[in-house]
Amino acid sequence: MRACSAILLTTLLSATASAQWDVIRVAVHAPDGTPIRGAKVRFRLQPGQTGLDVTDANRRRYETTLPTNASGLTAFQAPVAYPYRIEVDHAPFAIEQRGWVYAGSEIAVTLRSGGNVSGLLIRDDDVPLAGEHVSFAFLDGSGSRSTRTDDDGRFRFERVQPGWIEVSAPELAEGVPPETHRFPVSSDGAHELRFDVARGVELTGRVVDRDSGEPIPNAEVGIGGSFDKRVECDASGRYRMLGFHAERAGQVFARAPLYATAAAQKPWAIEGRLVLDVSLEGGTTIRGRVLDVNGQPARDCLVAAVGDGIEFVDRRETRTDEQGRYEIRGLGRGNPVLVVRKELRATTIHELPRALAGSELDIEDVRLRPRRIIQGRIVTPGGSVSGQRIIVHGSNGDTPAHLQNPRFRTSHVVLSLCRRDLVTDQDGRFFVGDLAPGDYEIEYFGRIYPVKTVEPGDERMLEISR
Repeated sequence: MRACSAILLTTLLSATASAQWDVIRVAVHAPDGTPIRGAKVRFRLQPGQTGLDVTDANRRRYETTLPTNASGLTAFQAPVAYPYRIEVDHAPFAIEQRGWVYAGSEIAVTLRSGGNVSGLLIRDDDVPLAGEHVSFAFLDGSGSRSTRTDDDGRFRFERVQPGWIEVSAPELAEGVPPETHRFPVSSDGAHELRFDVARGVELTGRVVDRDSGEPIPNAEVGIGGSFDKRVECDASGRYRMLGFHAERAGQVFARAPLYATAAAQKPWAIEGRLVLDVSLEGGTTIRGRVLDVNGQPARDCLVAAVGDGIEFVDRRETRTDEQGRYEIRGLGRGNPVLVVRKELRATTIHELPRALAGSELDIEDVRLRPRRIIQGRIVTPGGSVSGQRIIVHGSNGDTPAHLQNPRFRTSHVVLSLCRRDLVTDQDGRFFVGDLAPGDYEIEYFGRIYPVKTVEPGDERMLEISR
């Protein structure tokens, strides 16, 4: 694979002198080993990974689609220690996906015949559900795809690579999400599914100001921390949610721009409907500035104020302007922290002062730090092991003490900010690429291994024997 044409890689390799970047090389072949020319190879950051904050304006620098050359080769320059997902598309073969790929890797993809997965989403009153989101994910973490149902409630995925998948309809506008389907896709196989969707009940209510009792127009109501089945209130503060599962009545929350997020009150039933009202308290406003490592204002940083909680996290976020300034409104009184992220910089977590509802706070400047990384490998007597699940715990030195305590690891803040769930790559390696110096540990098969951060380009790597 290192025989990639000089024309293809000259530009890429000239830029890799920096320890921050390296090249992902991909070779694509037909089942008989013949190189495939013109295959589309998509390079994208691994979905769902915290710490990989990239602005839309900057995304082309980090994600792209490139064709293979006559030798079946292509390459992309990527930041060191950021996980990527690779997708290879060349009809009529299956769309091949590979997850947890890192800069410096060489990926060989042999195309295969794929299967087709189709199905129907239909409610228990025989109404097909149109325009609903349906997705599947490979159980080994290699990839996922999504689509929407047509006017007849049908969906279809073509050229699915062989392997075990789980198909789901996680968020329905007019029904209770059904059970998932889990099965192996075979080459040239045709798999037909049916999702029978319970109609659920209608949920209605009002969102009002806790102090004045006045309605809050355009407030949002949703289920759980991700605000599933999100609906918006009208001008009188009223909302209507269809397909609600009555067992989730205790997981309904409301939020509005100037108010702290709050849970709904105890529901009551009226003529076959559930009624849930919510009163919101005025939230805190915080303002501050972010400086880059050189002390200059840092623009386009992600700044999030996050309230700690076991059942729900109140998260408000924004981006810094050209002067590095930010303003966040509607923060709850809980136990908030400030999270600051920027690509190729360390993610940092800072404690925010407690404040009265409706107050305004000016926060001292936050200075970004050069990023450091964690890198390791799972090994056995037979060699490295791919596909192993790893958990990284820990945080930077500014992180509040109440988040560093292991007994708080079940809180949503710790799970989303101070914990990383990883999968080892094809060479048994794992990386975390956006850390500040601090105390970290690896959890693998129930055992804990202390680990130190290193600078990008450092070849030292923790080895864990299985």
